[in-house]
This record gives sequence, C-alpha cells and structure tokens, in this order.
Amino acid sequence: MTYNYSYKIITVGNANTGKTSLANKFMNDTFFDNSTSTIGVDYFTKNILFNNLIFKIQIWDTAGLDVFRCIIRSYYRQAVGVLLCYDINDLKSFNDLSEWLTELKKEYNNTVIFYIIGTKSDLGKRKVQKDLADNYASENNMKHFEISSVTGKNINEVFLSLVKDIYEKYPNITDINGIGTFPIDNIINVSSDRNFINKCC
Repeated sequence: MTYNYSYKIITVGNANTGKTSLANKFMNDTFFDNSTSTIGVDYFTKNILFNNLIFKIQIWDTAGLDVFRCIIRSYYRQAVGVLLCYDINDLKSFNDLSEWLTELKKEYNNTVIFYIIGTKSDLGKRKVQKDLADNYASENNMKHFEISSVTGKNINEVFLSLVKDIYEKYPNITDINGIGTFPIDNIINVSSDRNFINKCC
C-alpha cells in the first residue's frame, strides 16, 4: 500500500507514564499490564485515513529515564508532532512537563505541534486535576487529552486530531524530512512495524 503523507511523532515524558502503552493501544488495540520501561527508543508505524488521504504515522516512543536522555535527543530530529505524557495519578510526572517542554523547545522552537496527554485515567487515583492540566495546556498553546490505554478512551482521537492539526499547519510537507511532494507510486508502505533501537550516544 502506498501513502500520501508520512509524519514522525514522538512520545516524551517521565518513565512509567504509559507512553509505550499508548503506542501499543493505537497500533494494535492491545494493552500489556506487565510492560517494562522502554530502553532507548521503540518504533511503531500505522496507516490512518483522513480527508481521503493515507497518512503513515511513525511513532517514536522515547525512554523517560534520565540515563537515556543522551540517546533520545538524537531522535527528536524531524518530528512534526510531540505527545508530552504525564500520569494523572502522579503529580511529579505533571510537574516535570515544564522541564521536558523547555528541552524540546530548544530543539524545535515553533516548528512542531505539541499535545499534552494525561494517561491512566482508568485507575481512579487522580492526583492531577483536569482543570490544572487544561490551564497549563492553554497557557502553552497546546491541546490536552486524558486517555486510557486499558479502555481505549481518546486513543484514536489523539492521533486523528494531531494528524489533522499537522496537515492543516503544513499541507506541503509530505514526508518527515519536510521536502515537498515526492512520487507516491515509488513508496512502499509497511502497515505495521516495530523495531527496538538500543543505541548509545
């Protein structure tokens, strides 16, 4: 299958905030209760249909542990969307978003679209009030979603909304390099793929 657009999206945030579960739920509609922390970067792809166009979504799921910061920075390049993830049951993970955002803005300035994603909404142990996160998102000109990788709440909505926003902001960017239009007939798409990338800087 060919595709019309290819977007690189990265997930960022503290360890154990459910970034991998988010990607797994979107890609395969699966949830693994015993998933472990990401080592380096995981990579997923999935095609979605929007506006009668096929979009290949490349999800780069980055590790949240400090020890991997030197690795994951190299994977920030060429992203057009960033999902800043926090656990709504963990106030520290929300408070640390400012540090992540400061780091990311040094890389991107205003060239990418940021979303704030509150994960694990199904647990019922909320420590971050939705109004607090909504206000933070509004102050930083971002959208905010609360999601559950267990129930699937808002998973598809996040990616469909982000694809729509990227497409409307950058209608002439068809691949992750931002290089105008290329001949679609020469591009072969793999509908789903996962590679584990364990490199060091």
